[in-house]
Amino acid sequence: MCQFKSFVCTEKRLHVYVGVDSHEDIIETSELKDDPEKIVRVELIPPDFTLETFKDVDSWKFQVDQDVLPEWFIHEEWETECKNWMKRNILFDDKNIITNQVEVYAGNCKKLIGFGSINILFGTVDRMFDSSTINKMYHNSTVKEMYHNSTVNKMYHNSTVKEMYHNSTVKEMFDSSTINEMWNNSTVNKMYHNSTVKEMFDSSIVNKMYHNSTVKEMYHNSTVNKR
Repeated sequence: MCQFKSFVCTEKRLHVYVGVDSHEDIIETSELKDDPEKIVRVELIPPDFTLETFKDVDSWKFQVDQDVLPEWFIHEEWETECKNWMKRNILFDDKNIITNQVEVYAGNCKKLIGFGSINILFGTVDRMFDSSTINKMYHNSTVKEMYHNSTVNKMYHNSTVKEMYHNSTVKEMFDSSTINEMWNNSTVNKMYHNSTVKEMFDSSIVNKMYHNSTVKEMYHNSTVNKR
């Protein structure tokens, strides 16, 4: 089973994509032949998803995800290659604007715009515009405002989105995560553990709510399927 973070090794290069943790997706995107003599599926697995762990990539487990290995595959060399890629793609410094793809971001970003994306967020994003995306938010991370079809896929550990506009989406919310306002067809698919949505307008939808989750107001054909 593919885990974070997945890589595919070939004799000439390392194949990896920000936000992609499926070996099959990497193989398809890179147009590789699925042959155990030509490719090797590997993973870097952190012991947990805390900021301290992401500051120490050398402590992560390097795992080979297939039994048959070609002669050109040298375990130690590919482990170093994968860990070096991971270190290059974790940003700890504050940035004013992010417009590109970032694997892990820990800091305070003013704007996430265009097709900019953050796979894992530890920190704060003031505003998200256009089709920008955050895949996962951990440990009290915060997005203050979301506009123009921006998306947050998962929120953990008291992470918060304060405002959502124009079809913005949060797919899952866990552990007391909070959204203060949702407008214009915004959607939350799941809410657990005292998660709260204060206001929902214009056909916004929450599909499931558990453990004392609360929606204060809902207008214009908004729907909650379970509470």
